Amino acid sequence: MTFVNAQAEDSQIFLYKRRYVPVEGHAPWLVSGNASELERIHYEGMDDVILLDFLPKELGFDMNMHILSFAPGASHGYIETHVQEHGAYILSGQGFITSTITGSGEKRRLHLYGRLFFTGWLWRRAW
Repeated sequence: MTFVNAQAEDSQIFLYKRRYVPVEGHAPWLVSGNASELERIHYEGMDDVILLDFLPKELGFDMNMHILSFAPGASHGYIETHVQEHGAYILSGQGFITSTITGSGEKRRLHLYGRLFFTGWLWRRAW
């Protein structure tokens, strides 16, 4: 793999590597681009949380990568309880995750402001 910066300005790249888990009959394709060119989506209708999805929502992709931008005081509108696993990298701002342990398992609520890069994957066969 080779990268060339053809711009006068410095560029940043985030490389994430994991073993691909295929699903019969579905295949991924090459996706490339610039985060500044992605569609800005109001996450779950909230004006203070913006979502940028890097990968298509297709079964050929066994994960997703996105940037969530939270305005000061913004957070998810609910406590997350799901089968997805996350990795996170804070691009700017600050935040914290509070956890509450319940009889049914761990529930987390994310509180932050700034920009957060998330990776997420799940067992697609559960869809």
